[in-house]
Amino acid sequence: MDTEKEGDALNAKSGAMFDRMIPGFVHAKRRPAARAGWTELTFPCGLSCVTNSSPVEAEVIYNEISVRREYLRKGLPLADGATIVDVGANTGMFALYLLRTLKNPRIFAIEPVPDTFDALAENMNRYGKGKVSLHNVALGSSEGTDDMVYYLHLTGNSTSHPEIKVPQRAVLARDYTEDELAMMYESNAITVPRTTLSALIRKNGIGKIDLLKIDTEGSEFEILSGIADDDWRLISQVSLEVHVAEKNLGPIETLLESKGFTVVVDEESRDRFGSVDAVAYREALP
Repeated sequence: MDTEKEGDALNAKSGAMFDRMIPGFVHAKRRPAARAGWTELTFPCGLSCVTNSSPVEAEVIYNEISVRREYLRKGLPLADGATIVDVGANTGMFALYLLRTLKNPRIFAIEPVPDTFDALAENMNRYGKGKVSLHNVALGSSEGTDDMVYYLHLTGNSTSHPEIKVPQRAVLARDYTEDELAMMYESNAITVPRTTLSALIRKNGIGKIDLLKIDTEGSEFEILSGIADDDWRLISQVSLEVHVAEKNLGPIETLLESKGFTVVVDEESRDRFGSVDAVAYREALP
């Protein structure tokens, strides 16, 4: 069996697994994209986009964002014209959701991995041209560079904290063979520029942030630590996925509460890899 057929078989196996795990899991029609190695996806709602990852990973992200509304499930309100900073934008699924559900949102999409950023730019060129400000950079607690592991077939898992993928891989070993895992986790080491959220705010003249969304595969606390004291007042709401929650959720809750936020952990979102979603807000939710 050649590599392409092995990949097709692995995608079919993964898709069947999610069908069992998540009733009503939404799949997309797939075809090769113009760029080699990318896939064009068309979802039942009519959304067409590209991904540089496994099509199943892209479908998982679509289901999390557009079907289960995980970043907004706890009722965070967003009005037309809202300003959203999307940290860990990946190929733009959250931005695409916002563009379909809000009138005239102002979106800043941050994605550090160059190939994934290219897919993000392609998708935003189709749907969000002039509405989405794109930034090919990592965010952290200081200026500098980040060493990252870029997973070629699970690009949404790319991380500057590869140690968090060890328990994830161990869990997946219950469902996949070692050869399948080796293909899934094929990776390259990359180095990307890093800035802080406060530097991004200053550079782009961001006067308010109605929602700060963070999904960065283990860098959540560093990103929050890169917000200067005077800039916290600009942020109304935060939605984030906390990785290795047993270790990282407590410090993140403490930091957000010290800045005047109420933190709500979405226990229904806690997954078998140890991640959980949380939201933070200043005003009572409706």
